[in-house]
Amino acid sequence: MRINQILILGFAIILSSCGKKELKSDNSSIANNNIYNQFQIGSEWDKISVPLNSVNVYSPSLQRMFKGTGRVSVSNPYIYKSNNKIGTAFYVGKYSYNEYIFATAAHVFEGASNCNKPYSASIKIDFPVLQETLNCHRIIDTISDIDLAIFTVVITSSVKKEVFNNLKPFSLYNKTNQKNKTFKISTAGFGSNNNPDLELSYNPRTCNNYPNFGTSKLSFINQTTGKRRNVWSQVTDCDISAGDSGSMAMDQNTGELIGMFWASSNRKPIEMRDQEYINQILGNNKDTINDNRLYGKNIWKDFSYIVPLSEISRVLQNYVNQYKKKGNRSSLLKSRVIAKMLNNMKNL
Repeated sequence: MRINQILILGFAIILSSCGKKELKSDNSSIANNNIYNQFQIGSEWDKISVPLNSVNVYSPSLQRMFKGTGRVSVSNPYIYKSNNKIGTAFYVGKYSYNEYIFATAAHVFEGASNCNKPYSASIKIDFPVLQETLNCHRIIDTISDIDLAIFTVVITSSVKKEVFNNLKPFSLYNKTNQKNKTFKISTAGFGSNNNPDLELSYNPRTCNNYPNFGTSKLSFINQTTGKRRNVWSQVTDCDISAGDSGSMAMDQNTGELIGMFWASSNRKPIEMRDQEYINQILGNNKDTINDNRLYGKNIWKDFSYIVPLSEISRVLQNYVNQYKKKGNRSSLLKSRVIAKMLNNMKNL
C-alpha cells in the first residue's frame, strides 16, 4: 500500500463568519492572479455559478446533482470560537418516515461529535436550487479512511418531505470494466476560489478521473487542527477548491456516482496551468513512466482527488458487518442507517 502526503488548507475552508456579505472580496482581490489560480489545474479556471432560475435546461442527471447538493455549515463556539466550517453535502435517500440521510467529507465535521445536544455543534444545510434549509438531527458516523461523514435530518413538513421524496439519490457506479478507464466527470459544490459568496458552482467543461493511476492512500494534514488522516484516493484533473469537500463526482455519460471529492493542493506550481505539461504527465501511468519520483511528485501531489465509490462501498459494507457484531444500541443504529444508505444508492 502506498501512502503519500498531501498538505492542504484544511480543505473545509475556515471562514470568519457564516454570512455571505462578510465573505465578499473586492474586485482587486479576485483579480489577483495568485489568489485566483491557487487551486487551478489547466489553462483556465473551470467553475462557474449554477443559474438557479434555469436549471431545467440541463440534463436530468445534472438537474438531480444541482438539486441534491447542499452547502453545509458547522458552527461550534466551544471548538471553533467565532468561525464556521463550510463544505458540500449530498442527499443519499430516506431512512425512515421523517428521517433522511445525507453525506459530506468527514473533515468538514472535525471536532463535531453530535448536532442535537446541548454544547454540540450546530449544523445547517442549505439547498439553493430547492430553496430549502435543513438542520442536522444526528451524526451517524465519521469514517476517516474514506473521509466520509453520514448524518440525518428530520423533516416533518409534508411539503418539504415531498420535495426530498421526489429527489432520487444517486446510484452507485457499476464497476464492470472500470479498470484502466478514464471517466468524464461532472461535479457541483461551494468552493471558495473565484466564488466569494460561496454560490453553488459546477464545471461546464469536461474534467476526468484516472483510475489507471491506481488507488492510493493520501496522508492529509489539516492545518487548522493539525490532525492527520490517510484517505483512499484516485486522481482527477478537476478544478475544486476549499469548500468543495464532500461534493459528488458524477459520471457524465451515465449520471452515476463514482466518488466524492475530498482534497486538492492549494499551492500548485505554475506549471499546473500549462495544459501541455499536464497532458504530458497524464499521458504516462505508473507502469510506463521512467522517473518514479516525478510520478509521485505530480500525480499524488498537484492534482485533485476523489474517494472512489469502490472504496466507499467496500468500507461501508465492512462497517455494517462490524456494527452488527457489536450488537449494542448505538452500533445497531449505525448498521441500519449505513445499510439503508447503501440500499438507497443501488442502481435504480
